[in-house]
Amino acid sequence: LVADTVLLTGGALISAESSTSANAGNAGDVSISARGTIEIAGSSVTTAADHAAGGSLAVQGNEVRLVDGALVSAKSSGPGDAGNISIAAAKALQLANSVVSTEAVQADGGNINLTAQHTVQLTGAQVTTSVASGTGSGGNISIDPQFVILKASSITANAFGGPGGNITIIADNYL
Repeated sequence: LVADTVLLTGGALISAESSTSANAGNAGDVSISARGTIEIAGSSVTTAADHAAGGSLAVQGNEVRLVDGALVSAKSSGPGDAGNISIAAAKALQLANSVVSTEAVQADGGNINLTAQHTVQLTGAQVTTSVASGTGSGGNISIDPQFVILKASSITANAFGGPGGNITIIADNYL
């Protein structure tokens, strides 16, 4: 999907999932791109797989806002790795009372990359990679703007039996 502005509200859902059958393929990828603003408010963008790898998610716009309980999630319930998530803003990225997460049950967790030219602001937000069981590695989290503002938010990269993921924040200013 490519547009000037993308607005997902009122419980809207964009999802790519693979079948629950044992010989199902990988979940599909989701890509949302706008020349202007992308706002996901109280809505979800997800990928999920039961027996294969989860799909990747890419969100790219001039300004990106995830607000009011927005969820961006890539998960795998079986032996496949969780998908990766990339959210990129030419100017600013805002997460307010929202969740960005990757989750694998048996394999490696997906990576999360949050980038913005100017500001990444997290207010009441959760950015999480996790592996629930097995020896899979937790996904890595990378945040790379000029300014990072973190208020009442959490950034975690966990794994049950394998190594947790790395968290890298590259910013000129961090509040």
